[in-house]
Amino acid sequence: MKSNQFNPDALLETALNSIRDRTGWSRQQAATMLGAFVLAGLILFCGLATAIGSAIGQPAPTPTAIPLPTRSASDVLGYLKQAGVALNSVQPLTVPNNNWQAVTGTQFIAQIKDKQGRATVLSYPDVSKAGVDAFLITNNPKFKGWAVVQLSNVLLVMPPDIDANVHNALVSHLTTYLVAPYRPILPTATP
Repeated sequence: MKSNQFNPDALLETALNSIRDRTGWSRQQAATMLGAFVLAGLILFCGLATAIGSAIGQPAPTPTAIPLPTRSASDVLGYLKQAGVALNSVQPLTVPNNNWQAVTGTQFIAQIKDKQGRATVLSYPDVSKAGVDAFLITNNPKFKGWAVVQLSNVLLVMPPDIDANVHNALVSHLTTYLVAPYRPILPTATP
């Protein structure tokens, strides 16, 4: 009865005989060839194991977000004028007040082509303070239905009856100015 045990010597002898039969080499040449082949296989296996192990053990790289700029209400109005938005009835707001904790604020009427709409721009010392006012105002019944858009440290506030084209143009211009240069997923040109 044959034994089913693994016999490395018999396996080695079979491999050497197979190489000698196919190539006509001596036993020493066949052994050198087989050794080189086994060594190359081990080097390849170790290299792959190291590469896979290091790839699995490394955390995925995470991009660092560039901080958004801090702009004043007058900076925003200057940009809108430069972008070709006609601004009428520009009036500075006294802030902070009962509604806004902003540092600067301005109300104006923006004209885009033949459409116009009233808007307010408020600026804050940082993004988080703008976010607090944006949150509070959305829960204030006095401003129900108003559009409150936060872009960096700036709030753009528009009444419910503002023309949709004016609304969209103002949001697009301010996104281009305040956010897009710092977030590559956003387009940087306003159509």
